[in-house]
Amino acid sequence: MQMKDSPDSSYLLDRPYGVVLDTNLLIYLFQPDVIPTTVYNKFISCLLMGRIKLIVPEQVKYEWEKHKTNKDAEYHRNAVKEIERHRILSNYMEGEKEKVSFNAQIDLLVKMAARNYRYNFGIRARNLSEHIEDPHLTTIPKRNHDVDSIVVEMSLNKRAPFFGPDDENLKDKTNKNEMADAVIFFTAYDFIKNHKGTFEKVYFITVNKNDFCKKGDDSRLHPNLQPYADEIGMVYYNNLERLLKEVDPKEHYNLEFYAQNSSIYLSDKYFEKCPKCEGEVHKMVIAGILLQN
Repeated sequence: MQMKDSPDSSYLLDRPYGVVLDTNLLIYLFQPDVIPTTVYNKFISCLLMGRIKLIVPEQVKYEWEKHKTNKDAEYHRNAVKEIERHRILSNYMEGEKEKVSFNAQIDLLVKMAARNYRYNFGIRARNLSEHIEDPHLTTIPKRNHDVDSIVVEMSLNKRAPFFGPDDENLKDKTNKNEMADAVIFFTAYDFIKNHKGTFEKVYFITVNKNDFCKKGDDSRLHPNLQPYADEIGMVYYNNLERLLKEVDPKEHYNLEFYAQNSSIYLSDKYFEKCPKCEGEVHKMVIAGILLQN
């Protein structure tokens, strides 16, 4: 982990920025080739150094715990499968020596792909779970009666975006029911409303292109939700990088948790056999960080 110059005292805040994260963004944070390493490093830097504090509604935490393990396994399988599919080409090779050599290369590539996922993106998943559980870094507001009252009212009236279409004339012809997303949004709203003065500013960040945004423009919050956001001063973004540029315009918060060239640390010399599970472990991973020389 490498640290850049520390910010001067005039740049420090008395209160952190509050950042509400939707489940899909948390998943994207460890999905391969979705969130660039530079953006991920900056996000974690702002979090660990107190520039931001996460607001993870109870429903988001539940969904994260439900999906993260399956997604982690899925991404690991996909990394390996992409290479394994080439193994069939050995059937078109005539010489046995050529086949053996080809399959040995496939085996090596599979091993490297698995390592690359596990010690880059897999570590992200594990660290995110730890950060969510840390009360110094994350607040987990719970659903309550006030939240339920708003959600039930929207549901009974089939109001968009969670329970009906934007066209009022079509609301009796739809069965849309995005209860979980409604609970996420209004749990965040209720918490922020009751904790004014806790945060410098509050943001709601999601990459969901269907259930929070204005129809046809996923960069803008749905008009039926905008009054609630305006009431508590909550800013809606559909892009994590945009948030980071706003909360850290001078780019002081840039700890390098993951090197851009971390693949050089995936060769055999950096691994040893685990005496407990007989699998392999990386010699340079401490507390979920792939160390650099």
